[in-house]
Amino acid sequence: MCPPARNSGRDIATAYSRAREETEEFKKEYAIRAGGESVNAALKTAHGLGKVWTRRLIRVAFAVRMKALASNVKRFLRYRCAQMAGKVEKTELVPA
Repeated sequence: MCPPARNSGRDIATAYSRAREETEEFKKEYAIRAGGESVNAALKTAHGLGKVWTRRLIRVAFAVRMKALASNVKRFLRYRCAQMAGKVEKTELVPA
């Protein structure tokens, strides 16, 4: 008698997930999340949001807001510079 396959349940779940990821509905929903994830990644890498070196909720909230403000200012300036150089239209957005 052969022993049962170890990963048979995991293989089925993986196959199901991969099949679901190929659907148009999943791609449409994930596109929204992907945009948000890029913003989070930029905040974490470029602005150090992965580790906030302060204590107390009010100070952490202030630090997070300032980092988000810095990110938004950088994105706005990047957009304006590209707009003045004629690289983007007024309605087009520059990715983070």
